[in-house]
Parts: sequence; C-alpha cells; structure tokens
Amino acid sequence: MVFGSQTFDEKHIGRLNQYIYQTLITNVSQTRQLVKKYDLELSIGAFANGYEEANQRLHTMQTKQTFLIGSTIVAIISSILLTYVLNVIYFYQNRRKFVIERLAGMKAQQIHATYLKVIVASSGLLVLLVWLMHLPLVSFLVPVIYLLLSGLIFVWQANQAKEQQVQYLKGE
Repeated sequence: MVFGSQTFDEKHIGRLNQYIYQTLITNVSQTRQLVKKYDLELSIGAFANGYEEANQRLHTMQTKQTFLIGSTIVAIISSILLTYVLNVIYFYQNRRKFVIERLAGMKAQQIHATYLKVIVASSGLLVLLVWLMHLPLVSFLVPVIYLLLSGLIFVWQANQAKEQQVQYLKGE
C-alpha cells in the first residue's frame, strides 16, 4: 500500500505528513525476494519492518546495558583493590612512626588525620566533578559509596596494623 497526498483528505495531511510516500509492507520475506529479483535495492531509501527495527534497538540497548554493568563491576573491584594496596603501602612505610606515636599516647584519628583528609578531599573532588558535569542526582552516590568503602577498608586495615605493631615491637 502506498500513501500519498491523494490518499487522505486535506485536514488529515498535517498529522500524516510523516507517512507520505512511504510503503507499508505486510509480507516482508516475499517483498525482499521481489526487491532482489528486480534489483530495486538502491531505489528504496529505508527497507525495515517496524517490529524488526524495535527489536534491533531493544537488543542494542540491552547489549549496551550489559557492557555498562560489566565495566562498572570491574571498575568497582579495581577501585577496592587499589584502595587496599594504597593503604597497605601507607601502613607499611609508616609503621615505625605509627608505633612511636601510638606509644606517645596519640589517638588513631590524630595519627592518621592527614591521610584521612586526603581521602575525604578526593571524595569532595568527585562530588564537584559530578556537579560540574551536570550528571543525574543518582551519580552523587558514587563519591559517597567511595568514601564509605575507603573508610571501611581503612578501619579494617588499621586494626590489622595495630596487631602487627605489637609484633614489630617484639622484633618479629
């Protein structure tokens, strides 16, 4: 069926302007065979069934979503591992200093204040970047989650470091 300006009354032409001079196909496979048979591939601008087009777009979106979820999981895991390694280096390089400060009676918050300020500042920088890039409000959760994960990893490793400091004092 071919639509043209003669098909409709003048009052309907404005609404149906997008369909003017388009062909609606009901039997796709037979039409494709006829188009190939008479070499009409180049004369047809767009040859797609709406249902197939919608399925193809849906499949493309699902594929993109799967890759996005996969890359996000990899990013989170690598972030956690890098934070862990950074804390291990921090505690190892400064273990002697931490033992002396702890023996002097300093609290853990005083000993690690500078390092914790750097972690909070990096999270603040992330918040600023999210705001400057005009990302959705859900994106503001990323710096908060980063700060929580970094804090939890730090506290866990700080407790482990306290146990190791006693061993360090004993010379083990």
